[in-house]
Amino acid sequence: MTDELEPISSVDMVAAALRADTSDLNLLGQALSSKLESLLPAGMVEVRREKSLSNRFSKREGKVIALTIRTNNQVLELNQDKPGHINPQISQSVKGVVISRRSVELDDWLLALASELTALAASNANARNALINLLG
Repeated sequence: MTDELEPISSVDMVAAALRADTSDLNLLGQALSSKLESLLPAGMVEVRREKSLSNRFSKREGKVIALTIRTNNQVLELNQDKPGHINPQISQSVKGVVISRRSVELDDWLLALASELTALAASNANARNALINLLG
């Protein structure tokens, strides 16, 4: 028996599972965060929400306004810079220090996320389970 987990899926298949036909960060963030936040290693996924007074009273989570996914060498960020507009960014980091940041199209961001998840799933059982859950 080998310690390495066998590959689970292609990057394109994972990206297709992540893809959403929306420019609404709240919907995209809700979908991604609910699938990834609790299953990936602690500290890897950060979700920033805006809570209205009614959200607080009803104990709802609130509207997603930013989603950050940290991997070994990248920080993948989705921010809502104005209502209805998502700003996807990919940052390269070394030992937690961002050395470059670039804005990308949402499809490129989703492909980068899929690539990172696929690589992580090859060596981490929790990430593998999250990916299996994501793919259904």
